[in-house]
Amino acid sequence: MVVSRKALLLSAALGLCLAAQARAQETADPRQTPASQPVSPQTVDVPAANLQDRPVEAPPPSTEATSTNPDEVQFNADQLDYDYENDVVTASGDVRLYRRSDRLRAEKIVWNRKTGKVVAEGNIVIVNPEGDAAYGDRIELTDTLKDGAVENMLVVLEAGGRIAAQRGQRDNGIITVENAAYTPCAVTDSNDCPKEPSWKITARRVVYDPNKKRIRYTGARISVFGIASIPLPVFSHPAGGTSDDGFLTPDVRLDRTNGFQIALPYFFSLAPNRDLTITPRVFTEALPMLQGEYRAVESFGAYRVTGYGTYSRRADDLTVPTTPATSSNNFRGYLDAAGRFQFSPEWSASASIRLTTDRTFLRRYDISRDDRLRNNVRLEHIDSDSYFSINAWAVQTLRVGDRQGSQPFVLPELDYRRRMDDGLLGGRLEFQLNTLAIGRSDGQDLAARLRQRPLGPAQANQLGPGSDLHCLWPRRRL
Repeated sequence: MVVSRKALLLSAALGLCLAAQARAQETADPRQTPASQPVSPQTVDVPAANLQDRPVEAPPPSTEATSTNPDEVQFNADQLDYDYENDVVTASGDVRLYRRSDRLRAEKIVWNRKTGKVVAEGNIVIVNPEGDAAYGDRIELTDTLKDGAVENMLVVLEAGGRIAAQRGQRDNGIITVENAAYTPCAVTDSNDCPKEPSWKITARRVVYDPNKKRIRYTGARISVFGIASIPLPVFSHPAGGTSDDGFLTPDVRLDRTNGFQIALPYFFSLAPNRDLTITPRVFTEALPMLQGEYRAVESFGAYRVTGYGTYSRRADDLTVPTTPATSSNNFRGYLDAAGRFQFSPEWSASASIRLTTDRTFLRRYDISRDDRLRNNVRLEHIDSDSYFSINAWAVQTLRVGDRQGSQPFVLPELDYRRRMDDGLLGGRLEFQLNTLAIGRSDGQDLAARLRQRPLGPAQANQLGPGSDLHCLWPRRRL
């Protein structure tokens, strides 16, 4: 039988069930970035039994073609009664409702036309087109579909994971779930016996406000192997898998070089594919430092740029002597950038840039212990039968006794490889060509030295690094 929602508001039951299921998935999902909200820190643990499977079979797909009109609902019931005196419609006995690809099954649905209340009772299960199943004992709502409540709710996600709650309520569009639990882990052992999930997150109350587009948790806690741990008494996050501006988890440290230090990052969500994090760092034994990180993902690639900066004197570093040059305050900083870009299926480029203002900045602020910073830019072409790359790199030394001019730079480094079929002998021919040019701004002038005094073979082997050319001539494999 097909009826209009204007004629029969039993479709309201299906509407709220599906809305409650979708909201519950957003509300009880703990895999979002938290941010603090001032709420009571009380915590409540949800029994593991609430996460177990319910002894209810999901409704099978309809044997008849369902209407594509969302205002129409198809239903089957063993018995349909109408109380003319009280104006109440009751469908009972394995009631099944179908609206497009959504399915509901319940033991009884009652619609009071005077009060506008619609109630579904008894082993309720709803299945959406994605295969997610929602279970409940009782669903009560108004015929406007704006307000309602679900008792003893369980949502089993097709992608893995399940959500349970003792009660879910919707009031003026605000969704509230009480005593909720979520776990992505199995709740049965190899013998299909119930067991405690490896980890789960529970909360006394979870509130979703669609106007603010935020989900707020009260009294949350993470339990590992049945042992309650990692309390999260208060936090909230944006709904719908999006990010939002706000403070991140602070970083607190204590070491003998910088003393007590604290960092409080602030996250800016510039766009779905771009963000910026600004982190001020304060030390008791050093001047403050500011850190910034910008990240972006574009259609042709992704890149990241991180920078550190402060205004201090190098004489504060333990390994630097006090001199007029090191006693004055100057800008000190460090730049770290990396990215990879895919211009076509064959052509790509990548780069890694690391530069600092002086040799002791990274160690002074415990950013890195590297004694050399390597910078690299590469362009590549790859197809089924060949490989070609142009590579350039340079090194910045952080060793106190090294001269920067003696550090090598490479421009260019070429690598070409190709394979082809040998039509004459039926084999395959492969060849490879490499060339590497190394230079230094400070070092021996080998050309002038060779003009003054030619070297023998034994002396030439002792010259050290220079410009080299390596070639692998064609070879044939049968």
